[in-house]
Amino acid sequence: MEVGYPNTRGISVLEQLKLCLSHNIQLQAQLEAFLKQLDQALKRNADEQAKAEILSKNQIRYPKCSIMSFMKPRAKTPYFVDMNLKCPPRNKDAEEMKDKLSEVFINPTIWLKNDDKKLIVGVRQKNLERLSRPIQQRMLLSDVTIDELKELQAQITELKTKNAHQLLVHSDDLDWNTIAYEQFNSEHSAYDCYLRYKHFLQASVNHKEWMPNEVWRLNELAKKYDGYNWEAIATELNTGRTAVQCLRCYKTSSHLLSKKYVTFH
Repeated sequence: MEVGYPNTRGISVLEQLKLCLSHNIQLQAQLEAFLKQLDQALKRNADEQAKAEILSKNQIRYPKCSIMSFMKPRAKTPYFVDMNLKCPPRNKDAEEMKDKLSEVFINPTIWLKNDDKKLIVGVRQKNLERLSRPIQQRMLLSDVTIDELKELQAQITELKTKNAHQLLVHSDDLDWNTIAYEQFNSEHSAYDCYLRYKHFLQASVNHKEWMPNEVWRLNELAKKYDGYNWEAIATELNTGRTAVQCLRCYKTSSHLLSKKYVTFH
């Protein structure tokens, strides 16, 4: 929405300054939104160019063959092809069978180091927006003074200079769909981004080597919960480990868990 210029006739200088500051803030918000859209478009364009380059390099070169070679007898599908290389339409049974095909399971996309960096950047941006939103709403109020505006602007500047631990906290309230689209163009799903950050990348995750007493405590908790409910096990262990870390450590350190596939409930 386009912001109009404020009418400053018949008001004091203080009110004029407040209106100008408010108008400036709205214009800054519009400019930031436009720049964000432009940056997203440039990222998508770069990704598409990279994909096109990869496809052009890996393009399959088919051998040239004469038209008469297609008219030779074939012993493979499709069995019914006319001289114009046209196949008969599918019958009703074939269409129904196609609709009832079982679900296809696709291997998840591998997370690269650059993907982890992009995810961290996305989480930091969303946390910064979440923390600065109340301050920006306060700045748009009509009863705020110039001193308060300066103080609120200083608070936003302070938020941007906070350390990584404060801006990289995990939150279920983050818009993971937007993060997945802006950072990966939906190549990684929102749920994949959520799990990746929660179990591996958030600042509170303990990546240090497992201590012997910690492993012993983990085995005792696994016996207590009978090898189930790893979220509760990680919470009760209380050493900064995630449920996935606890399961991995238990699977490699204990001979009791010999199953290839395990449940996470």
